[in-house]
Amino acid sequence: MLSDVRILGSNRQAQATLHAHVDPLTRQRLTGTQDLERWREILSTARFTPPLSLLLAGIERPDGTYSPDTPLAQGVPYAAAAQQMAQDHVGDAPSGFELAVGLEIDDGTPRFLAWFRPLLSVGFCPETSGAAPSAPVGQPAATVAQWFSVVSAQPVPEHDGRLATARQAADAYMHRSKAGNTLRTYRAAVRSWCQWAAGHALPALPARGEDVAAYLADMALQGRRTSTIDLHRAALRYLHHLAQIAVPTSHPMVTATLAGIRREAKEALPRQKTALTWDRLVRVV
Repeated sequence: MLSDVRILGSNRQAQATLHAHVDPLTRQRLTGTQDLERWREILSTARFTPPLSLLLAGIERPDGTYSPDTPLAQGVPYAAAAQQMAQDHVGDAPSGFELAVGLEIDDGTPRFLAWFRPLLSVGFCPETSGAAPSAPVGQPAATVAQWFSVVSAQPVPEHDGRLATARQAADAYMHRSKAGNTLRTYRAAVRSWCQWAAGHALPALPARGEDVAAYLADMALQGRRTSTIDLHRAALRYLHHLAQIAVPTSHPMVTATLAGIRREAKEALPRQKTALTWDRLVRVV
């Protein structure tokens, strides 16, 4: 069973992508619902044609840096095979983590993605702390990515009359103000930012405006869609909002960089030509 379905972009584009990779019956079942939990159930047993790639998400190295995604296999036809291949490659998960395998659709490209998911006891224990872990400001990028994954998936606690529990519940309900798919894509985007920041020896939290601008520009140079770039900017804004620190995505350099990216994207669109109607064709002949 897939642990997650992550969509970086629009649901409509993701659905079109999936329709091109699955059998007619699966395609029909996907068309009948927009519920991503239902998509997860359907795609857990689907066979993909052509088969997909399998990546292992970057993890924290002993020196605190964040490793890039690692290709594990090509030509993986279904989720069960991806789960087995990932398990054979990584063996036992580190203490406090479990291996999860999901489906990620990024700019029209589907792939299986394996990652180490922290258990609830890692960095967060309602029975002892009564609150989410504090923001890892100034800490390694891998720690930032792990913290965001934990706090953005906080469970709603049981009522016990304590103020700490009520505050923990307020945090959990705040996260539920956003759709589940939005939080899933934010987690993937924050992980991508942390990998990029670590690869360039830059602070991940707090991020600097000029670094965010460079990150978004780098995505544009890779040919990423403007909608995907906007999503990553929104994810970084939400990351800093949760950490309760200044948000760098409103920096004038970030705003101007995005404006330039959008302008270039519009200019790169093919020019639409007037259709040759029957009357005009007759005149030409």
